Parts: sequence; structure tokens; C-alpha cells
Amino acid sequence: MSIVFALDPGRRSMAILAGLSIGVAIWGRGNSITVVALVVFCPCISVVMSALRHKNTTIWINVAVGP
Repeated sequence: MSIVFALDPGRRSMAILAGLSIGVAIWGRGNSITVVALVVFCPCISVVMSALRHKNTTIWINVAVGP
């Protein structure tokens, strides 16, 4: 879900679903944040770079809501 969010970071529903899926992944792995961080690192960097490039406040709000 974080990859789908990285492809279109302007959609709030994708941000919410990505945040929920990351939360469930951390909870389901027994709070193993390092394993989840390995999977989520690249999509999150992609979203941040997209937000910096476009200077869109909606993307920054979705980053705060989602992952």
C-alpha cells in the first residue's frame, strides 16, 4: 500500500490506507519497526522527494496523515 501511495501522494484515501497498513504491519510483526522500515523506506523517500519537487501542501498533509 505504501508503494501505491508513493505513486499518487495527492490522494488522501491512499494516505490513510497506507498509514493503516503500516500500523498493522508493525503491530503484526511484534513491533519490529526495523523490518517494516526496510520495506517502507523507499516509498517514503519517493513521496518526500515528490512533495519537495512540487511544493504541494496537500502532499505534506497526506504525509502527516499516512506513513
